[in-house]
Amino acid sequence: MQDPYTVLGVNKSTGQADLKKTYRKLAMKLHPDQNPGDDKIAEKFKEVSAAYALLSDEKMKARYDRGEINPDGSEKGFSGYRQSSARGANPFGNMGGNSSHSGFGAGFDAEDLFSNLFGGARAQTQRPKVKKRGEDKIYKIRIDFLDAIHGSKETIKLENGKTLSINTPNNVKEGQQIRLKGQGRPSMSGGPNGDALIEINIRQHPYFTLKDNNIHMDLPITLE
Repeated sequence: MQDPYTVLGVNKSTGQADLKKTYRKLAMKLHPDQNPGDDKIAEKFKEVSAAYALLSDEKMKARYDRGEINPDGSEKGFSGYRQSSARGANPFGNMGGNSSHSGFGAGFDAEDLFSNLFGGARAQTQRPKVKKRGEDKIYKIRIDFLDAIHGSKETIKLENGKTLSINTPNNVKEGQQIRLKGQGRPSMSGGPNGDALIEINIRQHPYFTLKDNNIHMDLPITLE
């Protein structure tokens, strides 16, 4: 395994919040559900997860920085030794899926770490995997007052880089949301994507206002 700092693209001074943010970004990009059938990406996902598991543990990070352990978490001079070895204890406790090995070796379960970070940690006992739906994502757009009355065609860029054209309905209200099915964030467990929610904000018109579905006009007049 490579140096965990190199794998994650961080350095020794990187704080835990930034470390978590970096791992989250890489894990979402490299997760096997996002890259089905790509064994190289799957291995990279495991490597990134193992690197984060080591560096997110303050004690293990300190030991690695002092040169006491290898990048995979095993003691210097050993690799994946059994618990019956001279040292005995597994330095990563229950972080892996197989407690018979130290470090991250074959017993390390990147999916467990991923599930813990993104919420809903998996139980230790085996159970059917629930395919959760991806999260919804809210986007805000501003349209002119008259477009809110008559409807308009708008373009929006999603966070995945995809560009969509949407038609706003007639008489749309401030704060009203348009739901785009399946255009939200991807599921991390193989479930359906979430939805994109397009929230409408209406620019003020210099003369017209909308009150109780009626259009009012403020018109300055001169009294002689």
